[in-house]
Amino acid sequence: MRDERLKKLLVELGFTEQNTVHAATRQAKLFSIAAEYRVEKMRNKNEAKAQLDLLQAQIAIRIHEREGKITEQKVKYLVIKNRKYQEALAAFNFATEEDKMADLLLEAYDQRLWSLKIVSNATGMEQAVEKQLKKRAEEIEDFDRRIKKKYREDEE
Repeated sequence: MRDERLKKLLVELGFTEQNTVHAATRQAKLFSIAAEYRVEKMRNKNEAKAQLDLLQAQIAIRIHEREGKITEQKVKYLVIKNRKYQEALAAFNFATEEDKMADLLLEAYDQRLWSLKIVSNATGMEQAVEKQLKKRAEEIEDFDRRIKKKYREDEE
């Protein structure tokens, strides 16, 4: 991983229940960085594809000029064998891999948003349940005090 942004985005992707608030506050910024990264990698792939297509056409023209009458199958074979074409193809394949990684990373940040919402909702529900349990415990304690008080008064 040469790109520091990619390293940072991968590290920041995960979060725990304890740092949900911090993760939620950083989500929009991190998603923006991931989107910019994705666009950059998509552009790189498109440029590599354009270079590959241009080189393929240039090599094919040179082959036609040099060989004269030749089958298209033979031209394709000679183009594919060309060292510069192979290098351009390798660059295109690498750019395609990076583009796919960036796309998946952007999707992961979209999933992260949903995870944050789920954890936040669960935490909110948990807090609501705890609040209800505390309220019920206080009501039970109050009821218990009133009963004890009543029975003490009845005994006297």
